[in-house]
Amino acid sequence: MKNFVIKADFECFVLLDGKELGILDGGELYFERPNKFVLTFFPIDNKTLPYSCKVGFENGVLHCSSELCHFVQLPNNNFELNFVPYLLSYRRPNLQKTNALETPLGKTEVRIFDEGMQVAGGKVQVLVGGELKLEYDMSSTICDADITGHYINNEYFILIQGKVESYQYLLCINCGQSVEVNMELLAHQVEVHEDCIKTLTKCFDINKHAKVNVYEVQNGKLYKKEDYLVLLNEDIKIATELVPYAFFEAILVGDINKAREFMTQELNQAIDDAHLKAYFGDFKEVRQNIYTQDLSSVLLLYRDGNNYTSKICKLLMLDNKIDNIDIIS
Repeated sequence: MKNFVIKADFECFVLLDGKELGILDGGELYFERPNKFVLTFFPIDNKTLPYSCKVGFENGVLHCSSELCHFVQLPNNNFELNFVPYLLSYRRPNLQKTNALETPLGKTEVRIFDEGMQVAGGKVQVLVGGELKLEYDMSSTICDADITGHYINNEYFILIQGKVESYQYLLCINCGQSVEVNMELLAHQVEVHEDCIKTLTKCFDINKHAKVNVYEVQNGKLYKKEDYLVLLNEDIKIATELVPYAFFEAILVGDINKAREFMTQELNQAIDDAHLKAYFGDFKEVRQNIYTQDLSSVLLLYRDGNNYTSKICKLLMLDNKIDNIDIIS
């Protein structure tokens, strides 16, 4: 038998092979099956549609019939299935914000419309002298929208800013010689300066890292000049049981010096930065290993197309520091 856990980021009633399995509302549902089964999701809202997904194995590899599913393959015949809603909603877009600006191209009107065909997203229109010059579908629907014009290093940009949950949204439109979208991003902080734009995005790791991006003007457009990591709190005390996770999260965000703080002196001397980065490969996440009896190990997740595979990473601890690491495929 194989063990499955299913998750969904929408509230829904779930059937397994036509029989009631339970209700998903931010939690998880568990079941066992040998090979093939069908899951059916009935959303408990009026914004999405029900759908089914057939899950089975071919040559030992898991396959899902719906693109709305991605899975994580875990040790000892454990699988995690993650589902997203099937969106099909429409209403006439509403004008959310408008502003008239005097740009190098003349009188310019910028309009922001809220969601229409898609649940997430909005639309921006830029008219110069009454003529539509740009229509752009935003990646997010924003709140508290603000439309301003700025000169950055003598180049004129229309900036659309707003909020998306805990993030700040920024859309930069070049409006010097022509009207075109320069860049679109989400960050936790956005600062507009006379010579650059700076953003700060939290990494949500144990060590409290954040990434700063600096965008400067080159050839009339904004480009990322540099990025670097900062620590939002340099006095964090890491509990012993969290040391392996703090170590791998430091590697994941690219702070090798921080990762070395969790290694013994002997291990630090035995491996250089390049080998330390390369040894673990391009993993995307570190998780607790609850699938084997080895309590001194963690799971590293690696992307495989739209899905994930996992490897067990065994750790030897000495005086609350990592003294040896062994990856078990």
